[in-house]
Amino acid sequence: MKLLGSQWAEEDRKGLIKGSEERAATGLLKNLGGLALAIERAAELIKNDSIGGPNIASTYEEFKSQQTNLPKCPASARSDVVLALNSLWNMRFTNLSRNALALLSVLSLLSPDGILIDLFLPRNQKALDGRLAFCKQITQHMEDADSNTALSSVITPPPLLRKAIQAGRT
Repeated sequence: MKLLGSQWAEEDRKGLIKGSEERAATGLLKNLGGLALAIERAAELIKNDSIGGPNIASTYEEFKSQQTNLPKCPASARSDVVLALNSLWNMRFTNLSRNALALLSVLSLLSPDGILIDLFLPRNQKALDGRLAFCKQITQHMEDADSNTALSSVITPPPLLRKAIQAGRT
């Protein structure tokens, strides 16, 4: 309840949480096998009305729906914990914008400690044609820029790139 915020924690302390919410929280925690990062991610999904809903019970129902609708794993059957983790991540990823998914697909191929924003802000903007077109600099900025284009790009990334980055953080 603490991960859901002070209001949830206060209601829990006062014993005001509905039984259906407590059962949903218990079921979700049991499915997640006590894994701290998974519990933290689940709390973030519960707080995000566009993903899980306004409460624990609706998020848990969406979680169970995801478990039954995941495609079969071709190698072998998923364990209960792996199924729960896959469902949790799928809940988050299916709600990302097309641009955020494109950005995530590129980032997943890179070393997490070595990703420079300049990768998405090259001097040759035509390199971003296609799925990464949302990363392109605003034409006016490019025409007005001098040889320090990369510096100006880091200071003012394009609005759609900023939005995709922010969507991946939440």
